[in-house]
Amino acid sequence: MQRYSSRSAEGTLCHVVQQKTDDQNVTIYDEGTDMRLFLFIAEVMNMSVAFRFPRNTKEIWPVKLENGSWTGVLGDLIDKNADISFSALTINLNKSIYFDSTHVYQFSGLLWIVPCAEPFHQWTSITRVFSAPMWLLLFVFIIISAGLMYSLSNFHKDIIMDVGPYRTMSDCFYNVWAVFLGVSVTKLPVTNHLKVYFIMLVWYCLAVNTVFQAYVTSYIVQPEYQKQIDSVEDLISSGIEYGFYPGITLFLPDTSDWRIKEILSHRIPCYGDTCIRRAIEKKGFATVTDSIIVEYMKTYVSQNISVVCTFKQECKAKRMAMFLEKGSFLTENINRLIDTALEAGLPGFWWNNIFNKLRIKAQVEVRIKLLEDYNSLLLTHLQSAFYLLQLGYCLSFIIFLGELLYYKKRKKLIR
Repeated sequence: MQRYSSRSAEGTLCHVVQQKTDDQNVTIYDEGTDMRLFLFIAEVMNMSVAFRFPRNTKEIWPVKLENGSWTGVLGDLIDKNADISFSALTINLNKSIYFDSTHVYQFSGLLWIVPCAEPFHQWTSITRVFSAPMWLLLFVFIIISAGLMYSLSNFHKDIIMDVGPYRTMSDCFYNVWAVFLGVSVTKLPVTNHLKVYFIMLVWYCLAVNTVFQAYVTSYIVQPEYQKQIDSVEDLISSGIEYGFYPGITLFLPDTSDWRIKEILSHRIPCYGDTCIRRAIEKKGFATVTDSIIVEYMKTYVSQNISVVCTFKQECKAKRMAMFLEKGSFLTENINRLIDTALEAGLPGFWWNNIFNKLRIKAQVEVRIKLLEDYNSLLLTHLQSAFYLLQLGYCLSFIIFLGELLYYKKRKKLIR
């Protein structure tokens, strides 16, 4: 029995070994869920097998040409060079007209592989606590509070009391700013009406400071991430490149949808596992493929991958089956054995076994990080504080230079 299959992970998920003899290269497949199911069928039916690649093309997945012929693994079925073909092949009307298909042995969906959201820079940990309108409102509040304090301190001018630090607008502003930062003022107010307002100001600033300090601490220790791409709309608006195998178009939802039209008009066609490897190993690229292939590739190339994320793509159900010549006498027996394997739960057992071997081979180190784990605070966590300190020094230096220039100019005018 001859059979065609894929070397790549985006097919039968087979482990491939090339052996070179005097006359030809022989491809040996000894791993993969499709492979194990096929070898199970061959063993029960007591058949010997030979594995080959398609002769006419390097592309495994079949495409129907305009002249009615087929490429890929199904092309050699038409040419009677193979008895059975499979490589994560799905059932559709065109294939059913020309070939016999076995019972479905696996269902699959589509997943988008997209770059994970980047964390915000450490220096933004302070500014991100409140939104821009909220920061503006707080500064307006400080100015209004200073004006109210100035008005209250000068309301009863006939009362002679010690309210020196609250007699001028600049002094009131300094005192409000000190309360807002949570530090002590130079002198507490002594008039009753100013005391009442001062206490209310302290309560309000205490509430704001409590919220601010709680969020700043959480942002420093565990910074937030920018918006994650989790929908087709986000992918289109992000502007990053994306590509996928052209045959996946058949499994996308209604192509009249503007989102699907946009995706299809700008996608980069790629074959084999090139798009998947590019999306996993590098940033700034997205692709869509089978959910089982995503899990496999993330484990298979785990030593070289960057962090990637996924989101589910609405699609038609992908029903995978093996294909034989039309009217083949093998179809009935193969269907019976596929049903037996499914009822026994063998595909799931094989899948878990393959992944366990891959994890051991790749020496994947799984680290479970609990939420209660602590993080050591480093200088990078305090970037925002140092940036603010630098900004304060710059402003102080500019004001100092301004005072010197003002003093020199005033001294010249006096002379």
